[in-house]
Amino acid sequence: MAAAPAEGSISRIRIPLADTEIVVQARELYALFPSDPETFFRNVVLGSEQPVGDVTPYSIDLSLPLKAYGIGKGSYRHPSGDYVLANVLIAQSDGSAQHLQIMTWEKPPEVVARAEAIAERIVFSLRAGPRQELPRGGTHTLVKVKQSDGELADLTLTIPKEYTFSKEQGPDFVVFRIGRLVPLDATTGSFGVYVGNFPSYHFSHKGIPLEKLRRTPTKILGHHTEWLERFEPPLPGSPGWVHREVILRPDSLSDGLALHIFISAPEDGSELAELTKTAESGIQISKR
Repeated sequence: MAAAPAEGSISRIRIPLADTEIVVQARELYALFPSDPETFFRNVVLGSEQPVGDVTPYSIDLSLPLKAYGIGKGSYRHPSGDYVLANVLIAQSDGSAQHLQIMTWEKPPEVVARAEAIAERIVFSLRAGPRQELPRGGTHTLVKVKQSDGELADLTLTIPKEYTFSKEQGPDFVVFRIGRLVPLDATTGSFGVYVGNFPSYHFSHKGIPLEKLRRTPTKILGHHTEWLERFEPPLPGSPGWVHREVILRPDSLSDGLALHIFISAPEDGSELAELTKTAESGIQISKR
């Protein structure tokens, strides 16, 4: 089962309408508005959902300080068969980005047309409201844990000041992700920590045999272990990527609790070393 969206990152409203329903979903993206919104929107936001006909993405005029790019009127079929009534990237005054999507189910054209009109009014009614700043840098408690001696403690992570983080809660695990607060279309690495009882390596899901991986010694939470590392060759115009993972079950934690730490970063910069250092020295257990 996949993790739920990051805490506080998603809002969903269901609006009853005669013969159908409108679903409005807004998501925090933990990144800045793309520097080239047109290219990013077509290649990443739409992807395989390329609309046909008169529905085209464009710069949308909203009440300042908001700005937006995407599809704010009309509709197009989603690959599922349902209808996308709006698909919009929004920038707040601080440059941070959100994604708004409005959908309705597969219905006769006259029903979809009524839903389109309501969705358009929703998009153009958007206003900037109170906003909590994204978390930046510092030391954060990942989870509260019980140690093998029965004492309670905090599992903490200290991250560089230019990074932000999000938390995804699953049914019996939690995943924390950190990354630089940069435009959505910037090339940047990523770092994640899974805390739970049933970790699994990403490379194993991709069918990559263990003998194809490089082993690099590391020490995390006082434990000598190894990064399992794979290299992703560069594509034209893009750098190669290094992916590192490690799973450890610290003796100091009870109930078989495990950590799965995973890092991905371009090979041609300092970010791989910075994120590796974050894992090796930034994860700590602090007694309460």
